[in-house]
Amino acid sequence: MNTTAEPDWKAAGLWQDQDLWASFATAAAGPGHAATVQDESDTVTLPGLLDRALRIAGGLRDAGLEPGDAVLVHSRNSIDAYAALLAGFSQGIVAVPLPPMFSPAQLIAVATSGQARALVLLEDGSAAVAAEVLAAVPTLMAAFVADPVPGAADPRMRPWASARDAAPVQPAPPGPDADALVLYSSGSTGAPKGVVHSGNSMRFAATALARFHRVTPADRVLVALEFGFVGGTVLGAMVALLTGASVVLMRKWDAGRCLELVANHRCTYTLLMPTHVYDVVNHPALDSADCRSMTRAILAGGTPEQRRRAEGTFCGVALPMYGMSESMAHCTCAPDDPADARLTTDGRPIPGTEMRVITEDGQPAQPGDQGRVFLRGPNRLRRYQARPDLNAQVLDAEGWFDTGDKARMSEGGFMTFQGRASEVIRRGGVMIQPAEVEAAFRDLQGVAEVAVVGIPDDRMGERACACILPKGTAPDLDAVRAHLQAAGLPRYQWPELLLTFTEFPRTPSLKVRRADLTKLARERLATAAQGETA
Repeated sequence: MNTTAEPDWKAAGLWQDQDLWASFATAAAGPGHAATVQDESDTVTLPGLLDRALRIAGGLRDAGLEPGDAVLVHSRNSIDAYAALLAGFSQGIVAVPLPPMFSPAQLIAVATSGQARALVLLEDGSAAVAAEVLAAVPTLMAAFVADPVPGAADPRMRPWASARDAAPVQPAPPGPDADALVLYSSGSTGAPKGVVHSGNSMRFAATALARFHRVTPADRVLVALEFGFVGGTVLGAMVALLTGASVVLMRKWDAGRCLELVANHRCTYTLLMPTHVYDVVNHPALDSADCRSMTRAILAGGTPEQRRRAEGTFCGVALPMYGMSESMAHCTCAPDDPADARLTTDGRPIPGTEMRVITEDGQPAQPGDQGRVFLRGPNRLRRYQARPDLNAQVLDAEGWFDTGDKARMSEGGFMTFQGRASEVIRRGGVMIQPAEVEAAFRDLQGVAEVAVVGIPDDRMGERACACILPKGTAPDLDAVRAHLQAAGLPRYQWPELLLTFTEFPRTPSLKVRRADLTKLARERLATAAQGETA
């Protein structure tokens, strides 16, 4: 590495001087003026979505929010959810989209660590959730809820209609380098991790991907991933909105419904994560579904066999992707890249970004070598929210981000993901930190020690397995789940498998050798499965 500072992305022509809101307005006023945004119950034009955003912005300003304040938006995919994000962009209010699976305890942790000033809660039960969060976070100024506001509610609780139907305000966006979006790829009850993006880093990721995959205003983009995750929020909806393409928002994942939406709305482009890919290619209706309009689809994490199965049935061209909230849409393939690369690798860096794969001896990986992945580019996070310790661990002075992942390089510069150097478990595209789950086991009767590891799964990618050393009578899986629920751990982080051990493999310093434990757990589960089928 020959430089001593992150490259000047503006001088390179990759960041803009124009504010983020202006880019959405330009798309809506240009070729995208007739584009539509459709959810399960409503349809608006792209200009209509921006008009709704300015009314919501008026409601946020009426509640006292100022530029630089953060608003949490907790929802499934909907027109109102995306209008709320755009409302923030129009005023310099930092938008924090949160997936519907996030629990009240996680919302409290995120609101506290991110110093949020308002909540937008658009799902059923929102009033009860708002009451819990408001009681725990006194610095919140307002919580807008989809439910009726109870008579004796906290005075900070407001009906969502008071924001959605407020008088519109004029756009007052900040410069493009101001914080715009915070993504939480894995919330927790103790130490949430927010990935902060500026207007420029988010805009580059969306528009560069659109150019690479040739997304135009003629496209209809299906957003199948949950709201709040980078794949749906930025690499789906924002790609379309900044391009002037139409958007079809899927409220909740269902493979059959996905096929129906593609057929009924003539969707042309989408992004699916491993679980969704598995569901689609194994759905009994796939061969008879009319998916001729789907010219290309990102099948992130899909196996080569799944991508081959998808081509010609679900989509015309199957595309890989490697990236994360920290470095959005970093590697993929162009639609005209060689079929072997598209189907068997995880892609190459999108134009304007860089990747280095470094071997254990600190040398650049040669074709066929495996190494650790480092990424740099104008799509990279600006910092972690309120976590200077993490910033120092993974970001260096030259702007390189240490992913903690392992990959192998091909002769043509394509990478193939090999695994994680860290202990994170990736379940259906959602990352689970074992330490967070293990901490929630505290005080569970019958457990002396626990280690949570990932077990390969055809559909989910990995499932979490709790390996325990019992103390007396070991709890069963139902008892474990009941305890974790009472501890406030969200359901998606609960282990789906449970194994008891008499001892764990350990290092000389008595730390658990997780790689060895994972191997033992996988062998035991495989043996048990063989016994069931014998």
